[in-house]
Amino acid sequence: PVVEALGIRLADFSPGPRDQAPLRIGPHVLGVSILGGIAGFFQSLAFLAATAAAVNAIGLVIAGLARTREQAIWGAVFITMAMTVFGGAFFDVGEQGPLAVAAQFTISHYAIEAVRQMLVDGAGLGQQWPGLGVMAGVTAGGLTLARLLFRRAPGGGRA
Repeated sequence: PVVEALGIRLADFSPGPRDQAPLRIGPHVLGVSILGGIAGFFQSLAFLAATAAAVNAIGLVIAGLARTREQAIWGAVFITMAMTVFGGAFFDVGEQGPLAVAAQFTISHYAIEAVRQMLVDGAGLGQQWPGLGVMAGVTAGGLTLARLLFRRAPGGGRA
């Protein structure tokens, strides 16, 4: 029902029969036409999967460091907000200045830049090696550190 309502509402602003509006507007909503086809869409999904792996690794490190539920919640909120604000998700941090330097230490900066390049500039996944390298490094380092943190935690050793 929501999609049908959206299709009817969008159909009011698009030429042609109402029942074809979702078919014409759907690719634009999904970003497929902006990305240069379905291959670009899947390349963006692949990069976002690498970003998700890095974010999960950071979450595991936070969980390994926290000793209580409240510490884990506070740590997750603090790290997430710091990466979001200083990474350029809310506003452009620019090329120079203290915020641009701070952004270099957040994975959200690399994710935002890569997705922007893919969506706006039509760049492919093969041109995203710096961002992919950061994501792979954060993932590998985070998982290794989390493993060490959970090993030394009570009940985290070998049985």
